[in-house]
Amino acid sequence: MDYFDVNDQEEISIHRLPLPKNVKTKSKAQRKRAREKAFRDYFSISKQEKVNLRKLKLQRTILGSGENRTEEASKVVKLKVLRAEKLSDSGSALIISNRRKIKSLARKILKEDLGVSKLKICKASDFENLLLGLIGNEGKFLGIGIMKNLDFSSLKGNIVMPRNISSQIVKIQFGSLRVTPKGDEIGPVKLPKREVIFL
Repeated sequence: MDYFDVNDQEEISIHRLPLPKNVKTKSKAQRKRAREKAFRDYFSISKQEKVNLRKLKLQRTILGSGENRTEEASKVVKLKVLRAEKLSDSGSALIISNRRKIKSLARKILKEDLGVSKLKICKASDFENLLLGLIGNEGKFLGIGIMKNLDFSSLKGNIVMPRNISSQIVKIQFGSLRVTPKGDEIGPVKLPKREVIFL
């Protein structure tokens, strides 16, 4: 079955189907164990590859969609800013730091310096072990991957993925769950995003 790319659809109908009577419900812990086993099995035959995100379309994220203002942002506040992007269409900026909380004075200075009214702040570790959707030409689903780490200045990341697909990837969809390649769920993460981003 071909991958159904919800982001590329203009109109979607949702049909709710009744649950069969013989289906047994599972506890939250049972469902988590089943997911972790499935991840462990899936990634047991994968490999890690370096991927340049600048060469791909990124979906479900605002990362890489704005004007890079990292150097400027790092100078105006006493804070390690790993990436700062002024987002052209929304009057806001993406700030990636080692901290999720930034003091109000630093926030005010950053907003003034970047000329924006809103900051979208992420912690760098939110991107580590992030589950990704790997998409090929014509929306073909190639598999899932895990972002092991990301260099925020070059936007090059080490991604654990199935073998022999890296050259086919044209889109990466950022997920909302952090998972290790051994299958352990770290937990959900909420990154600032828009539905579709074209670089």
